[in-house]
Amino acid sequence: MKPRHAAALALLGWYLMYPYDYTRAGDVSGYVTHEHFKTSKECHAALRKELEEATEPDWIETLKIAECVSSNDPRLMGRELPK
Repeated sequence: MKPRHAAALALLGWYLMYPYDYTRAGDVSGYVTHEHFKTSKECHAALRKELEEATEPDWIETLKIAECVSSNDPRLMGRELPK
């Protein structure tokens, strides 16, 4: 593998993202980035854990539509995202 390809792969990751308002589900361009993970599996595990521990009804509804989104997802193009 060429070094530039390895560097590109190192930048890939997954973001756990929540909507600002749970009535706006599906439009991840407006979601808040909560946390960054190296793999999809880690991201989904964190989301499941948060959902299991949630107690407030509004927060539970928000978590139900939260998404794990790949850092190279085209819906995120042009956004500043944490590393």
